[in-house]
Amino acid sequence: MIERLERKQRKSEFISFLAILVFVIVRFFHEQFYRVYDAANYLGIHTLLELFSIIVGFSISLQGWVAFPYASSKRRLLFGGAFFAVATIDLFHTLFYKDMPVLVTESSMQKAAWFWIIARITESISFLCILMIKDGKENTYWRKWIYLFSFVYTSLIIFVVIKYGNYLPMLVNEETGTTLLKSYLEYFVIFLHLTTLVFILLEYKKTRNVAVLSMSSAIIFLLLSEWNFTFYKSVYDFDNVFGHIYKFLGYYFLLEAIYVTSVKEPYLRQVETEKMVNHLAYHDSLTDLPNRLLFNERIRTALMEYEQQNKNFAVFFFDLDRFKHVNDSLGHSIGDLLLQTVAKRLKECIKEPDIASRLGGDEFTILLVDMESMEDLEKKAQAIVDRLSEPYQLNGHEIYMTISMGISLYPEHGQTYHDLIMNADTALYYTKQTGRNGYTFYNNEMNEKSREKLSLGNDLHKALLHDNFLLYYQPQVDVQSGQIIGAEALIRWKHPEKGFISPAEFIPLAEENGLILQMGEWVLRTACQQNKAWQDAGYEPIRMSVNLSMHQFQQKNFIESILRTLEETGLQANYLELEVTESIAMYDIENVIKKLDILDKAGIHVSVDDFGTGYSSLNYLRRLPVHTLKIDQSFVRDINIDWDDTAIVNSIITLAHTLRMNVVAEGVETQEQFAFLKEHGCDRIQGYLVSPPVPAGQFEQLVKKTVEGVTL
Repeated sequence: MIERLERKQRKSEFISFLAILVFVIVRFFHEQFYRVYDAANYLGIHTLLELFSIIVGFSISLQGWVAFPYASSKRRLLFGGAFFAVATIDLFHTLFYKDMPVLVTESSMQKAAWFWIIARITESISFLCILMIKDGKENTYWRKWIYLFSFVYTSLIIFVVIKYGNYLPMLVNEETGTTLLKSYLEYFVIFLHLTTLVFILLEYKKTRNVAVLSMSSAIIFLLLSEWNFTFYKSVYDFDNVFGHIYKFLGYYFLLEAIYVTSVKEPYLRQVETEKMVNHLAYHDSLTDLPNRLLFNERIRTALMEYEQQNKNFAVFFFDLDRFKHVNDSLGHSIGDLLLQTVAKRLKECIKEPDIASRLGGDEFTILLVDMESMEDLEKKAQAIVDRLSEPYQLNGHEIYMTISMGISLYPEHGQTYHDLIMNADTALYYTKQTGRNGYTFYNNEMNEKSREKLSLGNDLHKALLHDNFLLYYQPQVDVQSGQIIGAEALIRWKHPEKGFISPAEFIPLAEENGLILQMGEWVLRTACQQNKAWQDAGYEPIRMSVNLSMHQFQQKNFIESILRTLEETGLQANYLELEVTESIAMYDIENVIKKLDILDKAGIHVSVDDFGTGYSSLNYLRRLPVHTLKIDQSFVRDINIDWDDTAIVNSIITLAHTLRMNVVAEGVETQEQFAFLKEHGCDRIQGYLVSPPVPAGQFEQLVKKTVEGVTL
């Protein structure tokens, strides 16, 4: 980006210097260049040069009209309206030039000259006034009124000049050139252009805006063009022709500036954002290793290829022993740094076509396809265990860390992605049970973990039958006002013997056991009932966010179930927000759009949860009737210290607002994070800075505090 700006600056400086140099040379050797053209020959030259300028002028007007809805800009819209008038008046200047065919009334140099000077004054005043307005988004409502005003203004000028042109003061004498009045008017235009140039240079110094550079070149050409028109002695001489050439070049560079603003720069930003989103889709944001999605694809590819070739490959699954102790004792920042260092060492151990990935937390996987024998495989596994177990020096802390690894082989231990990962995970668990700091190959006797999962699954059934689940609510706060305007409903399970079970543990199990639908319906109904109860109790209405699973979304009666729940609980649709993940939003896109359209028309809000951690095509995202993007907490955590996270969060906010969506940042824990998000236009936040997820009673107390004036 910086290199492109520097190249653009050098180009603009060179063009401006060249324009001034050529002008100085022409003035210095004026006697050698000067000549008076035959009237008949000059008419063709003049018409051609004016047509070039008129075409460029209407192109500026067209870009202001066409590009405006997609990349809103006050300045571009105003330039479009202004140059509709300028180009049209220039057209009438050309048509009414002496010896041109008769149009309505007889052409004359007097009318042509007045059309000319009015176009120049309109151009220079518009240029200065538009640049004095701070650029920003503009409602499309104003577009038609600006162009209508331009049309009325232009029509009035044309009517007055055609009707009363012969009564206006003389501006040009065919024999002696310009009159004193025209010279003064030209000097007035020059003064306006000089003022505009100073304003442009000051703005560029402040903003380093690429588009402003092209505008500076444009204004220099237009300024020199006007200056040149004060010199000509005959309307058919060289000075007149040279002035028209500079005028055309000024229009061209203004068109380039509009193009850079409305087409090129938005396109480049979209390409960069698309690249970033695509990279995020397949890579872990903390370690930059391939993520679960990419690892999944590589295994499925290997399954297809190796089945045909009758070859073997191995899947390594490992995690860090007692990693939680590092986080708890030294903090998450050291924990994150440890994960990044592990990833760096892991990359040193793996070479293409093998692939290492981070699935999440402290869990990593490796696909090893380049294996010749079991002995080589064991050496590779031991080398990884040894390398990752070497001491870590992190911010003054010396940390000793070991890993536990499980290994499954294709085709002995599974012939599907799920089986290979599950069996490698089972072997990993066995490694932990037998002392950690090593690796274990899967075998069929490793069923203890499966039995534990089965036991937990049975308890999950009982919890649903006996209504043992709880809903906690995490506030969502408006960044500007600091008021609680929403809440996210989060399910909790308090096991009678084991205490609270992590949602990360029981929700995947519910999906495996087919209980996720019942659980999702319970969460939705309970959240709607609670929200309606708060409203009935006199609390200020808020929007309740409820997470949806893929299984819920794929149900045939999904829409009917949502609408029925709202009807039965009495909650208005606009106080419900359904959160879908990127994987849901991008799955069977046409069907997703249809369902979300129905929800949108019913008044229900939809948000994309954990945005940036999955795969989103911008082409599809802009088609979805989505109201909100939620930035995943993994990007928020280090926005004040990690430039990559800063760029990612800023890009997501910009992308969301470009698509007319709101932005919610999750996992906000510090005032510094909040200040950054507020400065960069984030709409809402949620996280421990405001409150952790709390039961309904505690949530009511939080709402009361905001009512009493205690805000963020």
